[in-house]
Amino acid sequence: MKRAAIVALAVLSAFPLARAQEESAAPDLSGEIERLVRDLGAESWEARERAVERLARIGEPAEEAVRRAAEDADPEVRTRAEWVLAAIRERAAVERLVAGTLLPDEVRDLDPAAIRRFLRAEGAPLAGADPDVLFGRFLVLRLRDDPETELYYTRDSETVAALEALAAKAVPALLGGLESAEWQVRFSSLVVLARVADATTAAPVLALAGSDPHPWVRTEAAWILGRWSHRPAAGTLVALLADPDATVRFEACQALVRITGESLPAMPRVAPRDDPEVERSRRAWQEWWDGHRAEYE
Repeated sequence: MKRAAIVALAVLSAFPLARAQEESAAPDLSGEIERLVRDLGAESWEARERAVERLARIGEPAEEAVRRAAEDADPEVRTRAEWVLAAIRERAAVERLVAGTLLPDEVRDLDPAAIRRFLRAEGAPLAGADPDVLFGRFLVLRLRDDPETELYYTRDSETVAALEALAAKAVPALLGGLESAEWQVRFSSLVVLARVADATTAAPVLALAGSDPHPWVRTEAAWILGRWSHRPAAGTLVALLADPDATVRFEACQALVRITGESLPAMPRVAPRDDPEVERSRRAWQEWWDGHRAEYE
């Protein structure tokens, strides 16, 4: 993915006006549209293909006529009309996305088709999508190219700030981000999820805490579970006290304190796993867990 193809945040306030001006100056296409709709059932395959392509390019002005064609008795016409309608919906979704969502100053003139092609290449659903939900998906995909995601202070990232601004509408995309093959995306998705979601989304976070291969992801997941006071996470957090990474162990202990209210020996913030204080804390919490497991499972 090329960084030049990715965008962050500012308002494309001129877009709706420019579009309105274009529409007011647009020529009458009714005759061409009528001919193209007839060509959806033409004997020539090339003519049918050209009709689909041109109607899709015309877009919304052709939508009413194409909808009527979608009810034609000829199955070939119906099928091709549905193709055109899908393309029109896709284009409209992306245009609403660009017109109504924040984008960065440097890409104010970015062609909506470029965003559409990018999203299609990434497999993101478009037709009929809520523009904000769609843009959330786009931003999550962008996380891997955001240089701030290479640092622990990902909360300073413009992309993260954009996702936070979408609030609940970003949650579906963020949950998808937790399944990314790239740890930066998983980590940054957790950062935002902690701010826009609650414990109803805890299951995938708990899974990452217990099994993610990257320590930053495990650390962030443990912190979130504590922030949400997610009681079913207690067993996983106790197990994390034996994690090879010191930060994971420390954050897991902090989360346990928040969830349980217990004041057991603290886990050192920075210490090797064989440090006596690490073992003391781990053993104390394990003994506590053995006696309280039924209350949390």
